[in-house]
Amino acid sequence: MSRLRSAKAAYLIYAVLTALVIGLLAWATAVSLQLESAARAESLGRAQRDFERSVQIAMYQMENLATAYLSQEMLRPSADYVPLYFPGTSEIRLPSGEMLRPGFLVRPSPLLLWPPENAWVLLHFQASPRSGYRSPQIVPDLARSWPNLDDNYNPALRERFAATLAQLQYAYTVDELACRYEQAGGSLQLTDIHEQQPLYQTVSQTPQEAPESDSAQPDNRREYTRRKQTAELMNRAQTQQIECAPEQLAVAQLHAESSLPATENANDLTRQEEVEVGISYRTMAATWIKLTTRESPDLAFLRAAYTDGEVAFEGFLVDWPRCEADLLKVVSDRFPNADLQIIDPPPAHDDVTADDTVLGVIPARFVPNAGPAAVAAGPWRNTHTFLLIGWTGSLLLLVGGALGIRSLVSLTERRTQFAYAVTHELRTPLTTFRLYTDMLAQGLVSEGDRQTYLDTLNQESQRLADLVSGVLEYSRIENNCVPINRERVTVADVFESVRDSCAPRCASAGMRLQFDPGVDPNFALDTDRHHLVQIIGNLVDNACKYGRNEHNPVVRVTAHNGNGALHFDVIDHGRGVPSRLRHVIFKPYQRGDVDTVPATGGIGLGLALSRSWAQLLGGQLDLVPGDTAGAHFRLTLPLRNA
Repeated sequence: MSRLRSAKAAYLIYAVLTALVIGLLAWATAVSLQLESAARAESLGRAQRDFERSVQIAMYQMENLATAYLSQEMLRPSADYVPLYFPGTSEIRLPSGEMLRPGFLVRPSPLLLWPPENAWVLLHFQASPRSGYRSPQIVPDLARSWPNLDDNYNPALRERFAATLAQLQYAYTVDELACRYEQAGGSLQLTDIHEQQPLYQTVSQTPQEAPESDSAQPDNRREYTRRKQTAELMNRAQTQQIECAPEQLAVAQLHAESSLPATENANDLTRQEEVEVGISYRTMAATWIKLTTRESPDLAFLRAAYTDGEVAFEGFLVDWPRCEADLLKVVSDRFPNADLQIIDPPPAHDDVTADDTVLGVIPARFVPNAGPAAVAAGPWRNTHTFLLIGWTGSLLLLVGGALGIRSLVSLTERRTQFAYAVTHELRTPLTTFRLYTDMLAQGLVSEGDRQTYLDTLNQESQRLADLVSGVLEYSRIENNCVPINRERVTVADVFESVRDSCAPRCASAGMRLQFDPGVDPNFALDTDRHHLVQIIGNLVDNACKYGRNEHNPVVRVTAHNGNGALHFDVIDHGRGVPSRLRHVIFKPYQRGDVDTVPATGGIGLGLALSRSWAQLLGGQLDLVPGDTAGAHFRLTLPLRNA
């Protein structure tokens, strides 16, 4: 009872410690996960901020590069977009000292004299309903004979300008160009600098909204409402006065004649001829156009200019693949897989958008094609690994502790059982030794009984020797120190050895030993003869102790093979093994039904030793359940060495 209480106390203490350890681990896990979550959230937020900052820096770098390349083109004066233009000065002094009056001098556009330094620009052009498409980079027909005009150009470059202009003229009419300009946010509501009247009516007005006018077209097309007559001062640019300073002179640009609206009095016409030609233009608007010979759309910058009495569109084409490559190259160290997504139609200038990835100069959206970098959460980067290691180690320690406590309790119980069994078993022979030796020493035993006393002392000494031998053998088994000596053994040899060692024991117990070989007696196998005989002998001894039956006092030993094994069965006809003892009879220091058979002797190591020896031989010893009376034990040995 005290052993049971000690075991319960040990298990209870262990359960309390286990609950405490698991509780602490659970608390530490929850705190660690919270700290990791907070650290990870902070790291992700920091990574997101760094990513957004990188995007802003990339946008800033691309904006700077685009501005540096495009601003000089967007700020060009309107005069640069015509091949030949009037300087607009009041008087010009030639190197010869001669003063030229206004209108006597024309100059070529800088774009006509020198190749553009901007590698992005494909072409500068101007388009109007009256003059059509023209480019300041294409030499006018009347100026082709001028000396030194093409010194800075190679013919291939001039041909490229001409081909690009032809493609643009083929792809878009002036009205379609005006539509693209308006879609890009440009305004066509320019006004005459003198009369402040609208010069251009847009198709965005519905027929109900359009102002009523006799000149309105039924299909609501765009139309120019006013034109200013071109000054005839161009013709005087080809006189001998120009030749006095050929390095500064140019042939006047010739425009197609245009008619003025009919006026009712000549004073109005005179007033219009005397008005100095003025130029008014809007800021540049970016739009996308597609030329037939190019794979991707190109970028066009347009503005509406009021010049020479009409609205003309001035601008330049940008080689978008080259521009895109240069822009992305600037940010390739931060975003190697970035891309620029074309926005067509472009957003209007007054559109308010929260998308800060749209370039301000170019209608394109920056696509980084990358997310925030996975930033480790400081010291908490390996929290899950640490927790897994901690839980695994703790659970292993707990399991090891449980096994240790179980082993300790089992060892304590076995020691107690051993002490109890050995003490109880030694008491009888020691008492007999002491009593008989005293009687023999004092001469109290007659000469006729002396031999009986000596035989009893001999039996008790043998009993003590068997007891000590069994304890030592079990100790060797626990320490894995049992030698196995295999030899060729036949079934007949085994039965003969068992008969020699067990027949006297059976005779003294009133039992009869019977052998029933179910195989050829000469059937042999490689095994340890001594341990095999010991196993069968222990089973026969147990049958003599617990299997007595007055009506059938037989202990039967059989042998048969099957399923690749040789089976030795020991069967008696006694009471059998009670069900309450079937799961403990093979444990050490467990005796049979001592309540019904109290005088059997032994310390309960016979079956434990027999099962251990069977396992050492590679076999198995089992209690065979059955409905018949008596105990039935079976030793199974594999026949791999038969």
